[in-house]
Amino acid sequence: MRWTMLINSAWSWWVYVDRRRHRLGYPFEFDALVFFAWPLVAPYYLLRSQASRSRPATLLVWLLYAMPFLVAGTCYVLADLPQGS
Repeated sequence: MRWTMLINSAWSWWVYVDRRRHRLGYPFEFDALVFFAWPLVAPYYLLRSQASRSRPATLLVWLLYAMPFLVAGTCYVLADLPQGS
């Protein structure tokens, strides 16, 4: 539960700071929407705002977004491997 709150807060804070820095006009409720629904809203935000980013920065953010899913998938696959005798 604490990790979920930490991740939600981190994504919400990052989007808040990034949209202020790039002067993007979103309603003030957008931060709360990012906090509660970041798996859906963060990719939307990244797609809408990536025109003002460089390619390496965009790839880094997408990698950070996908990292938990990649690690979970790797752990799932490794857990199903047969144990050595």
